[in-house]
Amino acid sequence: NNRGMAKYANKDYEGAVSDFTEAIKIKEDYAFALNNRASAKIRLEKYKSAIIDCDAAIKLDPSYGYAFYNRGIANEMTRDLDAACSDWEKAASMGIEIAGEYKRITCNQ
Repeated sequence: NNRGMAKYANKDYEGAVSDFTEAIKIKEDYAFALNNRASAKIRLEKYKSAIIDCDAAIKLDPSYGYAFYNRGIANEMTRDLDAACSDWEKAASMGIEIAGEYKRITCNQ
């Protein structure tokens, strides 16, 4: 996961996805790596695949606010604004402040 984070920081999103996938193979219940992979997939415009990763991260850890935040971004990009707003509301309720900003600006709330 650390190597994936380094690649993500260097904007090597394909490499990051590969490294996060390896981390998930080692530890299948690694919600953090699933969410990180989703974030890299969003950068690669692989939104539906990112949603699947976020869903898996949320299933493993329903209190993981950043997974809701990232799923909201992917949902917005697939034009599912209702789902995006719902995800950002949930993330904001978990203390993810930027999700509240996205909700306020995008959802007119």
